[in-house]
Amino acid sequence: MSHKTQKPTLDQLIDFATARPGLDFFNYGDASSYRQESRRIKTDLHNFLELMTACFRFVDNLEEALTDELTNSNRRLTLINGRLEYCTGQYYPTEYRPAACAVLVSVLWDARRKIYGDQFSANKFRDHLKRKLSTRVYRRYFQ
Repeated sequence: MSHKTQKPTLDQLIDFATARPGLDFFNYGDASSYRQESRRIKTDLHNFLELMTACFRFVDNLEEALTDELTNSNRRLTLINGRLEYCTGQYYPTEYRPAACAVLVSVLWDARRKIYGDQFSANKFRDHLKRKLSTRVYRRYFQ
């Protein structure tokens, strides 16, 4: 009997995006700027969860779509030998969740192309998502 030792791509992405950011209070001048940054990072988590819900709704085989996107992209967030890898830019706590969101947005666009082809234009897809997503997520990722 063999056991799969690595988590599926979907589980790795969820673990990655829901991990604690690791903010260091001493990197900020005062408590106000620290709290502001913390709120923005929490908003990024809410954006990720909303986009993940949309992916569950619109993407037929999400595991395969995520694996394809993360393996074949030139992003900081990639899948190498079945393991999720992230190359940090300036400051990890503020950028890792938007990187995960960008992957989900790309998966949504690819799913639209696979399902509808040229019959469902980008504008129609945006209009469809505008009705399904919050204004905050729609404006940030689809406008």
